[in-house]
Amino acid sequence: MKKALVVLLALVLGAGLLFAADAKWGAWIEGDVVLYDSAGNAYIGPSWISGGAYNTLSLAYSEDNYGFAMTSEFDANAWGGGLRDITGWYKLFNGMVKLTAGKIRTRAYEPTSFVEGSAVVTRLFNAEWGALVDFMPVKGLSIGVGAQYPSGAAAADYANNVLFGASYDLENLAKVSATYSLKTDQLSASVEVKAVKGLPFFVQFMYNTNTSAMKALLSASYTMDKLSAALDGVFKYATAADVAVEANVGYALSDVYKVGATLSYATAGFGGANGWFTDLGTGFGVYPWVNVTVGGGSLNLGFALWTGDPAALAWKIPLKYVIAF
Repeated sequence: MKKALVVLLALVLGAGLLFAADAKWGAWIEGDVVLYDSAGNAYIGPSWISGGAYNTLSLAYSEDNYGFAMTSEFDANAWGGGLRDITGWYKLFNGMVKLTAGKIRTRAYEPTSFVEGSAVVTRLFNAEWGALVDFMPVKGLSIGVGAQYPSGAAAADYANNVLFGASYDLENLAKVSATYSLKTDQLSASVEVKAVKGLPFFVQFMYNTNTSAMKALLSASYTMDKLSAALDGVFKYATAADVAVEANVGYALSDVYKVGATLSYATAGFGGANGWFTDLGTGFGVYPWVNVTVGGGSLNLGFALWTGDPAALAWKIPLKYVIAF
C-alpha cells in the first residue's frame, strides 16, 4: 500500500510539473532561535521539542485542479534535515472529488486556533503516510474518508487506520465540522462562527471513545483598526482535570512594526509532551514581543517569563523568523 501511495504522489507531482503553463510556486523558511535562557543555554528550536527539529523549509505548488506541498525539518543540533510531510492532490469531476496522498499533515476537517503558533487543535492527519478522498457534492459540503499506512502488516491494521471527516460551510455565517479516527478512537465536533464582524470564534469538543478522555476548546479573535487580539481556552479531563488559557494582544505601530504581549496560564497536565504547544511553560507566563515585517517575511523578538507548575521561575529570549521567496 505504501508503494502505491508513493506512485500516486509521483504521478500528481509529475503532472503538475509537466503540464502547468503558469506555475504557482511558494517557498519559505521559518523557525525559532532561542538566544539565551535561564538555564544558560542558547539553542535552535523551541524548548518543548527538547532539542528536536523545528526550523523548516517549505515548498508549495498549486493549480486549480492539482498541487503539492512539502516541508523539510532541520535538526536543532546537527541541521541534518528530515522530511516532515509531502502531499500531492488532484481534483476530479469538476472539483467534486479530491484525491490526496503522501505523508499528510492537515486540518482539513478541524478548525485552526486564532492564537498564532498554538497547536491545541488535534490534526486528523499529523504527518502520517496515507491517502484521503474528499467528496464535495454540493457547495459548502465536504465529506472525507482516509486511511493511514498501518504500522503492522496484518490485514486488520488497515481497517483500524480508517479516518472520517465531514464539514458544512455556510460561507460568512458559520461552519460545522466533525471527525472520527478508528486509529486513535478520537471523536471531535466543532462549530465556527463567522457572522460577527471582527469577532470570529469557534468551539470544539473532543472525546475518546476508548478511554473516555475529553477536551473542550474555545478560540476567538478580535480586530479593531490597529489593535488585534486572540484567545485560546482549553479544559481537558483524562485522569484529572486540567485547564489552560493563552491570550495574545498586538498593536500595529506601522506597516512594518508591531508590538504586543502574550499572557498564559496552564496546569501541569499541559506541560511537555502533553500538548500545550506554546512559547510559555506551565504556570503563569508573560511574553512581550516586537515584530518586524520585512518583504514577505518577518522577525519577532521577545522575552518569555513563566512561573512553572510546580513553581520554578524560568525565562528565555526567543527570536522567530519567516523568510519567504
